Amino acid sequence: MLTEQQIKISASLTAWTTRQAVANLASRNLIVAGARRGRYEITRLGRNMLVAKASECGSPKS
Repeated sequence: MLTEQQIKISASLTAWTTRQAVANLASRNLIVAGARRGRYEITRLGRNMLVAKASECGSPKS
């Protein structure tokens, strides 16, 4: 589980862009607010999307 500050730092985003990204991901049900206030965790759907994107990027192009 990450805080907005941790997301901001690790992704090198501004505070405004971080808030927009978190809101966008939450609206798409890819992340949810965690049990602890101000923390976010990835949902099952979010994990599935990551796996799908990783396999697309890792597959050789013909």
